Amino acid sequence: MYTLRKKLPPPGSINVKALEHTLLWSASEELAYNSKVHPEMVALTLLGGISAVAQGRFDVKLPYNVIRPVSINALIVVESGYGKSVVYEKVMMPIQRLQREERKKSVSFADEENAVNVLRSFQLLYKDVTPEGLFASLQRSIPSAALATDEAEVFFKSAMSGARGHLNTLWDGRDTIVMRANKDDIVLEDVRLMLMLMAQPAVVADYLEKKGTLARDSGMLARFIVCAPDKRAEVRIRTLGEQQDSKLWAAVERRLDQLARNNLSLRKGAVYRQPLEFEHEAASYWIDIVNEIEVEIMPGGRFEHVKDHASKLGENIARVAALIHIFENKDKKIAVSSLLVAVELCCYYSMSFNKVFLPAPRFVQDAQVLYPWLLERLRGSLEGLSYNIVRQCGPATLRDKLRLKEAVDFLVSNGSVTIYMRGKTKMINLRYGGVVPPVACSNELVQFSPYSTWRS
Repeated sequence: MYTLRKKLPPPGSINVKALEHTLLWSASEELAYNSKVHPEMVALTLLGGISAVAQGRFDVKLPYNVIRPVSINALIVVESGYGKSVVYEKVMMPIQRLQREERKKSVSFADEENAVNVLRSFQLLYKDVTPEGLFASLQRSIPSAALATDEAEVFFKSAMSGARGHLNTLWDGRDTIVMRANKDDIVLEDVRLMLMLMAQPAVVADYLEKKGTLARDSGMLARFIVCAPDKRAEVRIRTLGEQQDSKLWAAVERRLDQLARNNLSLRKGAVYRQPLEFEHEAASYWIDIVNEIEVEIMPGGRFEHVKDHASKLGENIARVAALIHIFENKDKKIAVSSLLVAVELCCYYSMSFNKVFLPAPRFVQDAQVLYPWLLERLRGSLEGLSYNIVRQCGPATLRDKLRLKEAVDFLVSNGSVTIYMRGKTKMINLRYGGVVPPVACSNELVQFSPYSTWRS
């Protein structure tokens, strides 16, 4: 019988001390500070860039002797104006620069027709492309590509999101055939494709609403590593003559450039990917992680409501560990130190998956509407409001007696409001006489997770 040894980090937090020894995290913190964004968003964008330039030359060998790609699918969900385009351009710049260089060479040494062929023979990044165009290019050019965009609305509203079966198959590292009515079939053998999408929350919500259960049932979303950071707390203020320290990010650009140029050899047609193996200690640790995830899928576990996501989490951890190993330019096999970083990051991003794809119950959503309304009217007040006044004048959806009761009960249970009697009148007020309690300040009503009160 398997004896569980807990290795998964606790949900909802990230142990920065386990990450800060890596260039990946320290450079992400540097760029995050300069751009006034969250470092975890930068880190996932960077992991996407590493995957784009590494997947054509490396694979990862899982501890049970199965070879998998180091391709990842990354989804970053942030509001407009957050700075996602700045981070996207910083990460993708070395790849875009190399593609421009190859374009100039093709124009200099070939006629126009051949120039197009040469350009198509080396293109790692695709931004806005049809499924047929992308798959056809993968068939006739280098067998590695990244579909990456900082405006993912195009992806979610185009035919590309409808090619879920092919995208899933390529993520798995298997061959796929794209059948066409009046043209030859597109046969994709031993190719690699990764996705990196940046989208606004409304875009993702609209996609989920229109696709319904199909959005999750296809398995495409389960393969994504998701980052949905909180709204930025600080304002991005610039000053004249401001100097930014970018030494670490300069090292990132050099490493991405080096890895990107290694893909030039793929134009020769022969494909060899180095399989990266885990050290014995790391392999044993990964097995413990996978087993613990399986246990947590059971009723009452942290992954009970996201089984599809959990089924891919162990493999995503292995892929990210391999990417860290590659990026940090480590020798030999994947060490425990790289795996620990991958576990911390992927488990942290797991909470964002819940936040984006695991909708809260109706009474929790109602509480999210009610609490700001109460806060606006009661902050600093010692008087409170009549329960009937809240029902009559509050948010329209909460004028239903049962819905209001359920929302208020939830706010009472997590310490945000209090109910009391003034004579025969039922009153409602913020806890502590209108002073916002710690639980209300911690975004508990904004970031509901499977471990919130409503799950217990």
